[in-house]
Amino acid sequence: MKKKRLKILPLVLCFALAACGAGDPPYDNGLNGLNGEPETIEYDEGLLPIGSVVLLEDSTKRIMIIGLCRIQTDTGVAVIWDYSGVMFPEGYLSGDTYLFNHEQIEKIYSLGLQDEEWREFKEVAEKALKELREQE
Repeated sequence: MKKKRLKILPLVLCFALAACGAGDPPYDNGLNGLNGEPETIEYDEGLLPIGSVVLLEDSTKRIMIIGLCRIQTDTGVAVIWDYSGVMFPEGYLSGDTYLFNHEQIEKIYSLGLQDEEWREFKEVAEKALKELREQE
């Protein structure tokens, strides 16, 4: 009798797991419609989290945000940027990073992780950016 129960249990688990995911697509690639255009996201809550993927104005290549509150000093004058990023999906290649401000973002394709740690850091970062810009 015990042997029959062991054979039935995996079958029951298989049906239960299949029922939990019934109706859900197996993979969401972020595409809407048949034209293959990625969806865009509306976000008006200040700084975007690390890992967010955006398209800048007058650009055709997407950028993934890898840093916030970047101060550029190699020009002789300190310039404050909201974000630093790398090309998406390529990532960090041979030192190429892009500096840009929030106003330059045309579209948001993906948002990075937003947990309690991010919310606390975001508050500090936004305050620091505001203070730095007031000193300019």
